[in-house]
Amino acid sequence: MLPEELHYPAAYFDGHACLYERATTFSSSYFGGAPHFPYKFTGRSFGPRPLHHVMKLHSGILPGIEKKGFSELTFFYGIHYDGCVMKYEILPPPESTFLEIEDSLSVASETGSKIGFPDLSSECHVLEMEPVQSSGNWPYPGYPDLLPYVPLKLADRIPCCPEEFQGLILHGDEVKPEEVTVVIPPMYDLGISLFGHSADAEGLQLVFRCSLENKKHTIRV
Repeated sequence: MLPEELHYPAAYFDGHACLYERATTFSSSYFGGAPHFPYKFTGRSFGPRPLHHVMKLHSGILPGIEKKGFSELTFFYGIHYDGCVMKYEILPPPESTFLEIEDSLSVASETGSKIGFPDLSSECHVLEMEPVQSSGNWPYPGYPDLLPYVPLKLADRIPCCPEEFQGLILHGDEVKPEEVTVVIPPMYDLGISLFGHSADAEGLQLVFRCSLENKKHTIRV
């Protein structure tokens, strides 16, 4: 398959290429929309426009990530930031938070008092980002802060080597076998242009590279 033949996202991991397509029913994996859980953004400051939630992939359509202790992967990107290059970590709420909830519930049960729950937000810790100032009309005037929601399903899972999957990437960037590589092409049935008409005409892709280590995933895009 050539890059121009890719109409929906694709991912590489665990020696397989996963090709996705639009689902017609509910799916735990989806492009766009809002993140399934609340997120707080820490680390490098940016603004004033928000990062876009680009996609969530569940282990059901990205087999192999469960071996690393992950049930799903969440991807963000600064589409409002002209030529954005970034690196960030996705961190779950600390385990101590859930212990605090258990303790609070125990006290409330004994005393009949009301409890206040701690912040259960996951964390997107921005390690690197350039630029950090959003452009007012980038990629074009009226661009939404939420991408259109598209539920995804696994269309095909094909054994292949990293070099073969690399052929789907327009600029031929290296695909590493130990990482999750995700390619998002222009999607012409979104109801919007993802990066603008000129970028669509050139087949501009968004490529995420995700390492899974120490119960956190670090993403470069």
